[in-house]
Amino acid sequence: MDIEQGRRRAPAMSVEDRRAAIVKATMPLVLEHGANVTTKQIAQAAGIAEGTVFRAFDDKEELIRTCVAEVFKMDDAVSWMRAIGTETPLPERLRGAGMVMQEQMARIGTLMQALAASGHDVRKHHDHKEPKENGPQNFMRNVTEAVAELLEPDRDQLTVPPDQLAQLFLSLVFGARMRYGDQGPTQEQIDAYLNQTVDVLLYGAYRPNSDKTDLRGGNNE
Repeated sequence: MDIEQGRRRAPAMSVEDRRAAIVKATMPLVLEHGANVTTKQIAQAAGIAEGTVFRAFDDKEELIRTCVAEVFKMDDAVSWMRAIGTETPLPERLRGAGMVMQEQMARIGTLMQALAASGHDVRKHHDHKEPKENGPQNFMRNVTEAVAELLEPDRDQLTVPPDQLAQLFLSLVFGARMRYGDQGPTQEQIDAYLNQTVDVLLYGAYRPNSDKTDLRGGNNE
């Protein structure tokens, strides 16, 4: 009786929280099985009855669409970037931010490939209209602001404002996926690419005079 009373007293999970919990449980399954994941597998992973899935979502298609929207969000990336902190040297901060974005893009690629491999038409996700607050412009603004925060402590040493440098940096980071094709870069290639990107962005690529002082504190002899 005490257990039953405790269950009745426990606050019910809100619809938003229930949907978020189901999406969290579903994401690894979609990455593994694509659109072939079953609602039974989802319910087992979420620890709920199968009928609860359909009370939270109209159908499996809506749940998959929500998973796709979730993986395109940059909320986790922003949190991970802010966890880098500003105590480390600037080059290390930027390399850390670049690694976060590479991991996020790899996750997106894995999800979309899993869906496509299971016969799911991923093109319809591009046609689906997300709420304005969930749009790509908003996500990118949040990521740009997070990178700018990492640059802010060195504002006085920068030749451009942190927000503009953040935009340039992210443009270069996104270029890595195009550079290495659909298969994506290896970890070794990512490390080399980020090192080169940070080096060029912070220290420049053009030094016409061999005796010109290097911005890193040395010279180009």
